[in-house]
Amino acid sequence: MKIAFCLFKYSPYSGLSLDFLRILEECQKRGHDPYVFVSEWRGERPEGVELRF
Repeated sequence: MKIAFCLFKYSPYSGLSLDFLRILEECQKRGHDPYVFVSEWRGERPEGVELRF
């Protein structure tokens, strides 16, 4: 299943962003195809995830 995630800004030190990343990774493990819509991404980009700015 394709799933769209929307987040204004991703920062690896924000609690919201860390929860966002955990949910994203769990969806990947379950075989879903995540797409991320974000205005800014700081830090490492997750593998297998398409980021759209």
